[in-house]
Amino acid sequence: MRFVVAAGARIERLLLSNSSTTSIRTLLPSATSSGTNQSQSTLANNTATARLSPVASVFLSRRSCSSRNHHHHHRHHHRQRPTQHTTCPLKEDPEHTWLQVQNLTDLGTHPLGSLTTMEWKSAQQTMNQLFRMSTAPAVNASLRFLERLVEEQTQHPSPAGHWLDRGDARILDRLVIQWKHCAYMQSLVSPTQLDETLQQLSRQLPGLTYTIDTYNTITTVLVHQSSPEQAANVAEARLEYAVRASKTRPQLKPTVSIWNQTLGVWVKNGPAQDSSCAAAVEQKLNETLERMRQQGIVPDAVTWNTVLTAWTTSGLPQAPEKIAETLERMREKGGVAPNVVTWNTAMTYWASCGLPQAPAQMEAILKRMQKERVTPNVRTWTSFVTYWASSRSPDAPAQMETVLERMKQQGVVPDFVTWTNVMDYWVSSDSLDAPVKLQETLRRMQNEGVEPSLVTWNNLLAYWALTDSPDAPKEMKKILQRMEQGK
Repeated sequence: MRFVVAAGARIERLLLSNSSTTSIRTLLPSATSSGTNQSQSTLANNTATARLSPVASVFLSRRSCSSRNHHHHHRHHHRQRPTQHTTCPLKEDPEHTWLQVQNLTDLGTHPLGSLTTMEWKSAQQTMNQLFRMSTAPAVNASLRFLERLVEEQTQHPSPAGHWLDRGDARILDRLVIQWKHCAYMQSLVSPTQLDETLQQLSRQLPGLTYTIDTYNTITTVLVHQSSPEQAANVAEARLEYAVRASKTRPQLKPTVSIWNQTLGVWVKNGPAQDSSCAAAVEQKLNETLERMRQQGIVPDAVTWNTVLTAWTTSGLPQAPEKIAETLERMREKGGVAPNVVTWNTAMTYWASCGLPQAPAQMEAILKRMQKERVTPNVRTWTSFVTYWASSRSPDAPAQMETVLERMKQQGVVPDFVTWTNVMDYWVSSDSLDAPVKLQETLRRMQNEGVEPSLVTWNNLLAYWALTDSPDAPKEMKKILQRMEQGK
């Protein structure tokens, strides 16, 4: 047992010493480099800022001493020559881009209506740079700049209008995509706040187009941040809102991908609550398909694959017949041909269900794929390996070898998941050949160009930790040495 503890401690030290995980803190600019943390008293004295939304007021409060010094220089310059404003040169460095946006959005330095056409062109280039930066300060800067743009056009029409008339009318989509990329990691404006702010801005300035894509990107983050128990309800509520809103705002009509996403969230989180009754699952799926048709949305392959997944993951005894029924409905009523994802979804069910008819069903699926000219891929074949690896059948080693040979004949190279399933069988095996087979599997996967990962080494350590072999300490030491050497 002490060798197991030692192995675990050794692995932990290796993980800590070799970790390449970046701290979230390193993603956020410091107060001195990003220009943050202006005092709240300074902001309160800025009467122009008070006109902005509460969200923008939070953003505008984030300025540093270095930024204030920078602005003080420009304010002094502005008092001397009020009719001229120096355009900040574009910088590729994120810090300079961040400071430039601060300068352009500072109403003390540049009052509303004072920016020239050249300065707006420079600002547009700056925003294009800013949209490529997935950090919290960049998102805050983008929102601040957007607030300034709306203020300009609603109160003091200026050359900024040409940007919206001739330039990027989907600026909101670009902004929410930027926000989404870092919203999972950092503390940003909440999805609800962002949604309300952007919809308000789009109403104030029609040139800012708030589309269903904008709405859906925010929905994706909102669902991600919800608990598993609430995720499906949140997605459903967002879908219903978009359906209602689209009656007066056609650009918010949900597309088939939005319906698919909502159904997918329910499949991931909902059926488990209804698994006691197959009728409840079937009713939900049928209702969704009917609602889609009422909205003029034609279910596509993704829709049907999601319906199929609902049954393959339900754990219900009716699953096999419902899987077959869904495949038929997909083609006959939906007019959609099953693709490789469809067949692999069905394969995955049979690979893990443990039913005695599974091998025959998987072979039948393989024949249908070939008949319909759908090429089996590595996931298709790995399902066979998964079934035999978990079957604990004495025929499993021979059956797995047969599958590997068939893959070779079809030109399909086994991947990490394939070899890990083979290794899992031998790790749990009581066979005296298990140590030799484990080493052989490791060698074969490396010969195929598949490098062992931490999972691979942990499997090997687990085998020796559970065996009574006197060679266990020596073998575990060898494994740890190979981990350190990276081979």
